[in-house]
Amino acid sequence: DDGTGNLNATVHDSVGGANGTLPWGGTFTNAQLQMQGGLLQYVNLPAGILSNYTAVTVDVWAEADSGLAWASFLFGFGNTDTGGAGADYIFGSLARQYACISGVDPGYNGEQGTSTGAFLNNGPVHFTAVFDPPEGYVALYTNGVLQSINRNVTTNMSAVQDTESYINRSLYTADPYSDLNIDEFRIWNGALNALQVAGCDVAGPTVVGSATNVGTATSITLTVPYYQLVQDGHETAVVTAQFTQFSSPLNVSPS
Repeated sequence: DDGTGNLNATVHDSVGGANGTLPWGGTFTNAQLQMQGGLLQYVNLPAGILSNYTAVTVDVWAEADSGLAWASFLFGFGNTDTGGAGADYIFGSLARQYACISGVDPGYNGEQGTSTGAFLNNGPVHFTAVFDPPEGYVALYTNGVLQSINRNVTTNMSAVQDTESYINRSLYTADPYSDLNIDEFRIWNGALNALQVAGCDVAGPTVVGSATNVGTATSITLTVPYYQLVQDGHETAVVTAQFTQFSSPLNVSPS
């Protein structure tokens, strides 16, 4: 960031050069961007930022206050039709602990997303939304842990028409803005897996290049609930692994 907080100040992309702007300003404190909903503050990213992506991961370290509105967006990439409705998008919500993809207008008629969870407005959170249509899923992680996954996704990323790319602004013109602090916002070309998301969480918002490194696996454990199975029955096993980068084992079972 440029530290000024003025109208149309630049928010610098330190990796890809896709700089954003603050049309209504914002406040930079050290490396944190602070935006006020009452002043309609948001980050405007370049149009077409997701062009040619077949899968994408949006990785955010953020904090919202207790007044976080249910209809607010943490981020949205898509477009807004002439009636003010969002269309052909992906978006993520702290308020709903939710991520989805839609390829219709208005978008709410065709959303394919994760289950709605509890409000994420009680402190800093690492919010990771993985959109992987080729593998048929959208997944949401918070603080490196899988919260929800939808494995019935049929809408491709090619349906997302990101003429508008926002942080802290909805693609629906009637939706509210939020008081929101952003420590780090990343867009990965491709779908991070559970281990990579966990690696990012441990590395934190200041490490980029080696963020997805989980170290070396030192042990693997298979746990089954029962030692015998009834004929034609089944049970769900859990696989955990200890890695050198983590103090506790990670669940590496297929999602």
